[in-house]
Amino acid sequence: MYGVVSFLFAGTFLVTRVGGYTWGLWDLWVNGRDVWMTVATADTNNSWGAYYVVAAIHVGYGLNLFWGWKVVKALQRAVVQSSSSSSSSSSKGGDAVDNTETTTREKKSK
Repeated sequence: MYGVVSFLFAGTFLVTRVGGYTWGLWDLWVNGRDVWMTVATADTNNSWGAYYVVAAIHVGYGLNLFWGWKVVKALQRAVVQSSSSSSSSSSKGGDAVDNTETTTREKKSK
């Protein structure tokens, strides 16, 4: 179950946060550049506001890439853990119990 939920979380995170944000940045530069560049140069009193917004959007994109990398790494661990659990389960006739947590506690107590 953990592997399925991890896969669903990672998939939605990567599609929306990384894929959607990439598409939004592309659109910001390709289709929206004339709009925000015009706004930034039209009003000299508030010209930096548009640049701050665009810069903040890029910082947010960097943050999403940072967390996206961590999500991918966690997904890899979940898939490996899930596949090792299923292989040990199938080799023991399906009655295997995941004792990873108790084994870890036992090692820490020693």
